[in-house]
Amino acid sequence: MPDVDIIIGPERGRYIVSNIRMLAKRQVAKSPNWAVVSLAFGVGSGRANALCREWGIDPNTTDCR
Repeated sequence: MPDVDIIIGPERGRYIVSNIRMLAKRQVAKSPNWAVVSLAFGVGSGRANALCREWGIDPNTTDCR
């Protein structure tokens, strides 16, 4: 099975994380980006941080731009 970052490019990654924030409960919406990615894709914190960086998202903020 291919890695998530091969299938999902930076633009789509930011789009997905942004939409998860809009649809999620307040607790998830206030979590840092790496936690949202971890929850959405079922990966650990290290992999979630790496995906955020690959997609051009700061993993430690709540801003997806």
